[in-house]
Amino acid sequence: MRFTVVCARVCLWIHCWCSWKRWLYLTTFLLTSSHFFLSEKFLPNLKNQMDITDVSQPGTTQENVISSSINQLNNNLNKSTIFTGAKSDSVQSTTKKSNDGNEETNQRKIEQVNNSLLEEKERRYRLRSERVKRVCLSRGVVSNPPIFTMSKKELPINSPDLTNLSVSVMSVENPVTSHFSMAPTFQTMGCFLNKVASSSLVSAFLLLHGLGPTFSSPHSLTSYLFPTSLENFQFANQTFFKFMFVRHPMDRMLSCYLDKMVDSPHRSLPDFRNYVRNEGRRIVMKRRRRRRRRNNNKAPHHHHLRSLLLVHEISASSIWNRLKSQISEITHHDRRLGKGYDGPVNNVAERKRKSKGSSHRHAGPHHFIASQPAVNASSNKINATTEAKPTFEEFLEFVLDTDLLGMGFDSHWVPFHRYCSPCSVPYHVIGKLETATDDFQYIWEKTGLGKQVPVPWMNRKTVPSKSKIALEKKYYSSLPRDLILRFYDAFRMDFELFDYSINDILLKAGFEAIT
Repeated sequence: MRFTVVCARVCLWIHCWCSWKRWLYLTTFLLTSSHFFLSEKFLPNLKNQMDITDVSQPGTTQENVISSSINQLNNNLNKSTIFTGAKSDSVQSTTKKSNDGNEETNQRKIEQVNNSLLEEKERRYRLRSERVKRVCLSRGVVSNPPIFTMSKKELPINSPDLTNLSVSVMSVENPVTSHFSMAPTFQTMGCFLNKVASSSLVSAFLLLHGLGPTFSSPHSLTSYLFPTSLENFQFANQTFFKFMFVRHPMDRMLSCYLDKMVDSPHRSLPDFRNYVRNEGRRIVMKRRRRRRRRNNNKAPHHHHLRSLLLVHEISASSIWNRLKSQISEITHHDRRLGKGYDGPVNNVAERKRKSKGSSHRHAGPHHFIASQPAVNASSNKINATTEAKPTFEEFLEFVLDTDLLGMGFDSHWVPFHRYCSPCSVPYHVIGKLETATDDFQYIWEKTGLGKQVPVPWMNRKTVPSKSKIALEKKYYSSLPRDLILRFYDAFRMDFELFDYSINDILLKAGFEAIT
């Protein structure tokens, strides 16, 4: 009853007011209430989010937890920014005083989210660096003094003091100065690997040096970015902000294959593709013969029995064919004698004519057979330089057969640790192509590079599309399981240093994962 009386009085009070005042106050009340509700309920605190995250769940890593937290914070930041600017001019004019206070509150919330986002990113990079140190220590990696070069074609020379050490137990790193690019004005140095956003990074650093943007190929000008002396590199290694970027090793191989072996129209590639295809086929055939030999050795008795039966069958058929030919010759000779040929005279003449005809008759086919390979060889050579492309399996076999030192085309598949020496260079940020948008933005803001050049990869999609997933499944499923595992063994150091798994590739290829 009391509630009914209160409602009646409120309705009477509202009815006494003019219609425009009534709607104005009602609209202001609703907007203010909704604004307060959203700001209090839908902007979660980072600490609360991290407290409810269960890191102990199976398949959950610290990297995944940090990535999910950063994504959540980015979403919250975007919602806050959109809501702050969503007011209409008419409402802002009537509720200016209350909105000023709400905007200050929102601004504080945005700053809190930004600070939390920065802390999460720095935590991510700290964990990556700690993992690298841990793996380097467990592997017993030895750091040699850096080697000064002004060309990527020069190879590092191993220290003679380490010749007696077992390669399987201990690894050796030789930092090479030509593998690093510098931006002295911003006290920044990076190691740029081919097929890991290297073109974007080199282009940005060239712009910092006043080169470009008219260059046709940024990689042709990388010598302008190298340290100018060994002392210059050592000083930068001790004082500069240092970073490098990596990606999944097998994804990098697929990217390199599609670029260099399939898509790129560069004039130098057809001959190289032909060479890779021939070498890859040779390696594949050699491996298959070895596998068949091993399988045959498992059952030597049956293999020997089959060989004896085959030899007996061939010898019996050859004897029977020889007897048939002799019988046919005798029969043919008797028929000619029965038709009135004069034995001695006509036989000699016939033999001469027959020998003439025989030599003439066989000249054609022998000439055709001899000349045909030459024609095929020339046609194969033409096709090899224009259309011949190795398969992904042949390309990987070729890569695994190289020394993996990073010379020439090898720089596209050289292991990360062999090129950038992460055990010898204390990187502040180890970025990944899978988190490139966040990593690039952090580096550019931290070093101040964003004041002069735009942030690379800002508009790139880090989440793989359906077409990319289908493409990876197509090529990975074409590989034998033992080839994938041999690739993992050759690049195991990269997998361990940068926290990648070969099981991702095995599952995409349709094979059972390893434990």
